[in-house]
Amino acid sequence: MNDHQDWKDLAASYALDALDAPDRQAFESHLADCVACRDDVQAYREVAGTLAHAAPVHGPPPHLKDRILARVRESRDAGAEPGGWSREAAIGRRGRDGTTRRALMPQWRPLALAASVILAVGALLLFALERSRSAGLVQQLAAIENELGTSRAQIAVLDSTLAERDSLFAALLGPDVTVARLVSQGQPPSAQLYWNRTRNTIVIAAHDLPPAPAGRIYQLWGIAQGSNPVSLGTFDSDLTGRAVALFSLPPGVRFQTGAVTEEPAGGSPQPTTDPFLIGAI
Repeated sequence: MNDHQDWKDLAASYALDALDAPDRQAFESHLADCVACRDDVQAYREVAGTLAHAAPVHGPPPHLKDRILARVRESRDAGAEPGGWSREAAIGRRGRDGTTRRALMPQWRPLALAASVILAVGALLLFALERSRSAGLVQQLAAIENELGTSRAQIAVLDSTLAERDSLFAALLGPDVTVARLVSQGQPPSAQLYWNRTRNTIVIAAHDLPPAPAGRIYQLWGIAQGSNPVSLGTFDSDLTGRAVALFSLPPGVRFQTGAVTEEPAGGSPQPTTDPFLIGAI
């Protein structure tokens, strides 16, 4: 058997000792390495054991013995059995009745055993169905929890995106925002810088800027006269050639020129290439 479900289907029959010898040997070999099937067999045996004791045991009524002895004494005193039977005939009749009852008892025992087995198998099937239904509910619950986890992750991404947009709007709409245009010497790309001096933040919005080559990144610089360029941050564009990035400036940084260079991934302490976008603040 390749499918583990086939082994699980044999658990109830094994618990009722209803497997033939080859299937029983194969299933017992499987049980040696399968904890799940051992648990199923134990559960089925517990149900079968409960059914064996489910029917109440009734003894004979306490007054039955007294009634029988009283009838025997009456028959002995009268010399004949009630209803016109002689003692000899009554003895013969009782003998025949006793023989008949003894003959019928073995016939009833297989029927009672068969009824017990049918009840046990029915109960085990209901038990297996309920376990299968419970397993299905557990799988559905796991799927729902997975969907909820995915939804929470999507909500977290949306919250982060909204927070970034709020920061961009705050940086762009301040009353003391300075705007500068960065241009190239030939064809586009182009970019605009928005410097919010109150918040000490700067936003770059680039257009027609292809994504940086593999292993490379774009880097924004602030250049003050007589000083080395100061890195303001790295960014990249999307497939449409657009880029929007928000940077917090180092405290006390002042510059008159903005510039963009292409640098190794991670950025450089100082520019390693000539700026392809540059503009005065």
